[in-house]
Amino acid sequence: MTEVKLFSHDYRYLEPWPPQPTCAAAAHKTPSPTLTPRTLPAITVSPLRVWKQTSHTRRRREDSHTKVIPRKVAAGFAGRLIAGKKGYDHQMKRELREIGIDEVFAAREAIGDRLHHTPTFSSAQLSELTGANVLLKAELFQRTGAFKVRGVLSKLATLTAEEKARGVIGVSAGNHAQAVAYGASLEGIESKVVMWQTASPQKITATRAYGAEVDLEAENPNDAFDRADELAEQTGMVLVHPFDDPFIIAGQGTLGLEMLEDNPEVGAILVPVGGGGLVAGIAVAVKALRPDVKVIGVEPEQSAALYAGLAGGRWVRVKPDSIADGLAAPFAGHHCMAIAKDKVDDVVLVSEQEIREGMRFLYQRSKLACEAAGAVSTAALLTGAYKPEPGTTVIAVVSGGNVAPHTASGILDPDEG
Repeated sequence: MTEVKLFSHDYRYLEPWPPQPTCAAAAHKTPSPTLTPRTLPAITVSPLRVWKQTSHTRRRREDSHTKVIPRKVAAGFAGRLIAGKKGYDHQMKRELREIGIDEVFAAREAIGDRLHHTPTFSSAQLSELTGANVLLKAELFQRTGAFKVRGVLSKLATLTAEEKARGVIGVSAGNHAQAVAYGASLEGIESKVVMWQTASPQKITATRAYGAEVDLEAENPNDAFDRADELAEQTGMVLVHPFDDPFIIAGQGTLGLEMLEDNPEVGAILVPVGGGGLVAGIAVAVKALRPDVKVIGVEPEQSAALYAGLAGGRWVRVKPDSIADGLAAPFAGHHCMAIAKDKVDDVVLVSEQEIREGMRFLYQRSKLACEAAGAVSTAALLTGAYKPEPGTTVIAVVSGGNVAPHTASGILDPDEG
C-alpha cells in the first residue's frame, strides 16, 4: 500500500487499476497522474475541497459538508495488488457505455408491474432536527426486501434466449444475491450466486429459497468477485454484476423516477453507496429531469470505495469492514465512478456508531425495520454529515431491510446482542 495525502489526513490506498474511463461522461475530467501497477504518487488536496462538475453547472464547487477520513479509519483499509491479475478486473478494460434517461425509461418498461412502487414517509423528528422537510423512501418494502431487484430485472430483460439457456451468475453479500435468485426464477433461468463465508446466514438461506445455487468458497468480498468471474468463464453463465453494468444502473434509476413523481418539490436525495450502482442510476434519472436536485451519496467510513476513488481520481480496491454488509463492495464500479464524477453532487461518510444510531432511529421513531446499509442516509442527517438547506425537501433512501434478528438486536440493544 502507498500513502497518499488527502484532506490533510494520511490515507492508505490499495493499488489502482491503471486504465482510465473512456466514456464521454468522464472524458472532460482533469486527467489523473500516470500510475504504474505498484506506485501511487502523493496527491495533496486542499482541506474540505472537492472537484465536482455537474452537467447543469459545469463549474468547480467547494463543499463544507464533506467528511474526511481520519487516520484511524484509513489504517483499517487493507488489500492486495490487482493490476495484471486474472479475474474480474480484466473486464474493466472494456470501453464504458453511456447511460441516459432513455435507458432508465426502458428499464421501467422492462420491469413492468412486477415490482412495488414503494411508499415515502415523512419524519417529523428528522425535519425538526435538520430544519428541512425530511422524507424516507422505504425501499425495504420492495420485493426481496431491497432495491436490487430493479436492476436485476432490467438486466435479465436484455438477455437473448441463448444467454438465458446458459444461466446467470451473481456475486453479493445477500441483497443482490436474493434479487438474482428471485429474478431468474421469474424468468425460468438457472442461477448461481457467489457469496462469501462471512455473509449473513439469513441472506444465504433466503437466496437458496428463491432458487439459486450458492457458492461459498470465497473467504471475503474481494475473493468473491474474482471467483464469480472465474466461474462465469468456466461455466459460460452470464455474469449479472451487482453494480457495474449499464442495465443494472438503469434499473436502479427507476427509483429516482419514482421519487421525482411522488415528490416533485424535492431538493436533495441521500443515497446509500456500496459499489455505486444505486446512486449512479438515481443520478442519471434525476439530473436528466431535475438538474437542480442534489444527489448525495452516503458511505460507511469503513467501506468507502467510491469516496476513495473520487478523492484520489483513481479506481481502487478496499477491504470492507462495516456492519453495513449490504454496502460491502470491495471497489466502486467504473461506470458508477464515471457517472458520479459528472452527476453526483457529493459523497459523505458515516462512522459505524453513526450507522447504529441511524438504524435505532428508524426502528424506534419511524418503525422501519431496516438493515444497517439502509440506515446510512438517515445517519448522515442525524449526525450532520450532510446538512440540508433549511426549508428544502430532502429524501433519505432506506434501501433495504434484510437483517438477521440477532444482528438487529445487537445493534438496537447492545446489552442483549
